[in-house]
Amino acid sequence: MLGLDYMIIMPISWLALVCDYSRYAKNDSSSFWGTWVGYFIISSWMYFIGLSAALATKSPTPESMVLEVMVSFGLMVPAMIIVLFSTFTTTFLDIYSTSISALNIYSKLGEKKGVILGGALGTIIALIFVGYPGTYAHFLEIIGYIFCPLFGIVLTDYFFTRKRILLPDELFTRGAYWYTKGVHWIAFISWCAGAVVFWLGRYLQIGGAIPSFLVAAFIYLIVTEGFRGKQHPVEKEVQETLI
Repeated sequence: MLGLDYMIIMPISWLALVCDYSRYAKNDSSSFWGTWVGYFIISSWMYFIGLSAALATKSPTPESMVLEVMVSFGLMVPAMIIVLFSTFTTTFLDIYSTSISALNIYSKLGEKKGVILGGALGTIIALIFVGYPGTYAHFLEIIGYIFCPLFGIVLTDYFFTRKRILLPDELFTRGAYWYTKGVHWIAFISWCAGAVVFWLGRYLQIGGAIPSFLVAAFIYLIVTEGFRGKQHPVEKEVQETLI
């Protein structure tokens, strides 16, 4: 179950970035299937290569071992290209998504300025923590604390609470989405509970990804259903019209 956590965390860690690119899709169907098929193929291929390298080198760090073997055979340039492109491509996605997310906080920032500031900030942080004695597995666990319960809330809100009806204007309407001074406390408390469950699952060695997802989703659903009477008039009118 602990290993399954990592298998779940790896794809869910990129789920937050999907919409930054899938928003250009022509329709919902192509957006979903293009994302799902593309990620399934690449993730499966990635795990296959990693497993093969681990079995071949019998090393707990097969990625480093493969590069060392390539260098020992005089393939330094291909090894450097692999490191460069693997780092450059993923970092580009992170920087762009940082810029897009920042627009939610300060819309006047603009994508270009956001990319420059995000890239600079990421570089500074990387230089500061370059010697941090952590491991990639620890990094994935931190992502699990954040994203597993978070997407339990997001998906529950969209499919069950909101019934797949999202009104962007509500985000700027006082009282909508149960925001209190810009904070959705029901979602925040549900997320905190899910994060605690994730830690507990890891501590007990029974896995934390699935339990934290379900607990955060369940708490959010139960509490928000209790507030259905406070539904915003505009949203209520739209739902009644669709029904």
